[in-house]
Amino acid sequence: MKIIDPRSFLCLTAIADRIAKRDGLHCNTQGRGLSAFDTEIRRRIWWQTVLLDSRAVEMSGAGTPILSYAWNAKLPLNINESELSPEANSLPQEHDCATDMIFCLVRCEIAKFLRQIRAKKGLEEGWTEFSNPSISVSEKLEAIDTFEEHLQAR
Repeated sequence: MKIIDPRSFLCLTAIADRIAKRDGLHCNTQGRGLSAFDTEIRRRIWWQTVLLDSRAVEMSGAGTPILSYAWNAKLPLNINESELSPEANSLPQEHDCATDMIFCLVRCEIAKFLRQIRAKKGLEEGWTEFSNPSISVSEKLEAIDTFEEHLQAR
């Protein structure tokens, strides 16, 4: 099994990030003349870019992932792939049970959770939120409990 060089992986995800930002995937585009299908696909691509960038930064040890930067793209919807259609005028209602998106959405929710903690605490050192001694254990446990409740509710 060949393993990619972390620095090369970081460069490639940085290119993907720049292309995604140039195309406006990081912005909430709902109501901007795009079809419902295009809006959902853009969200899915953006969040995969975020997740790949975060992993590349973690592997290479190179600074802060794009989780820290300003963007407002919403999470993808909790719907099955088979419910998406380019011809549809609107998207189906989100499900309150597991769908094809469960694995992706859990990863997105974790990234969103870490981003919120970083924004709240002003941390800039990567994925160190829960190993940082300046955050009390009770604060960490409270944040985890709140996140768990959020996931259970979704």
